[in-house]
Amino acid sequence: MEKSRRMLIAGIGLIMFAIGTIGALLPVMPTVPFYLVAAFCFAKSSERLDNWFRNTQLYKKTIGTFIVGRQMSLWLKILLTLAGTVCAVFAFLFCIDRKWTAPAVVVCILWVEMIVYLFFIIKTKRKFSDERE
Repeated sequence: MEKSRRMLIAGIGLIMFAIGTIGALLPVMPTVPFYLVAAFCFAKSSERLDNWFRNTQLYKKTIGTFIVGRQMSLWLKILLTLAGTVCAVFAFLFCIDRKWTAPAVVVCILWVEMIVYLFFIIKTKRKFSDERE
C-alpha cells in the first residue's frame, strides 16, 4: 500500500512538473505554483526524483531561491502577479457572466491575497544581476 501511495504522489509530481514546464514556455500560464506542488510531491515520494528536480535549471531559476531563502526576485514577483491577474480576470468575468456573485467575490479576495503575499510577506531578493539568467 505504501509503494502505490508513493507512486501516485510521484505521478502527481510529474504531472505538475510537466504543467509547470509548459507554463515556463507560455506567458499567461504560471510556473511557480505547479513547481511548488511538484517539489512537495517529489520530496514525499522519492529521494531520487527530489534530487533530480532540485538540480534542474527551471527549479533553480523559479523556486530555488524561494525554497532556500524564502525570497524571490522582483522580476519573478511581477511575472507571477501578471499571470495571476490574467487568470483572476478570466475567472471573475466567467463568474459575473453567470451571475455568480459569491464566487466572483472569492476570486477578488484571492487576487488581493496573492498581491499581499507576494509583495508584503515574501522578501524581495536584492541581487539583480541574475534575475533573467
